[in-house]
Amino acid sequence: MNSERLAGYTLDGTQGVAMSAFGDDLVFKATSVQTAGACNVFTATVNEGNGPPLHRHNREDELFYVLEGRVEFQVDGRRFVCGPESFAFAPRGSVHSFRGAGPGRSRMLVTTTPGGFDGFFGECSALWAESGGRPPEAAILEIFHRHGLELLGPPLSAQA
Repeated sequence: MNSERLAGYTLDGTQGVAMSAFGDDLVFKATSVQTAGACNVFTATVNEGNGPPLHRHNREDELFYVLEGRVEFQVDGRRFVCGPESFAFAPRGSVHSFRGAGPGRSRMLVTTTPGGFDGFFGECSALWAESGGRPPEAAILEIFHRHGLELLGPPLSAQA
């Protein structure tokens, strides 16, 4: 970590770096730059039935705190549904995914450590915007590989 002292800051509920990928909306409250690479913190608003493909992080631990709605998680083959104020942990190396379990949209506070995951989502967000919807799978796989992630299967919605 950088030996320089980091600047403290505050954000209200509407502030942060907005991104959109995999059909979900993200707002980064703490980026890698702001935390000198220590972590990323962001809100994720997930549509009912939506979520990322089954994947593995080789660099980051991922922590989820459900703020609103219900979210179904799968971590290393184990599935569970979390409601408001529930917590889920997917350590680096685990095979995991999640989906909005409805009804309606769900919202989570997500932390990844160490930082760097904002770079992944920045690239994905740009790719989604450029493609006008769902980008080619080869382009997604390239971004996954560049950021130390492995795509291992379809989203939970496709597995149900």
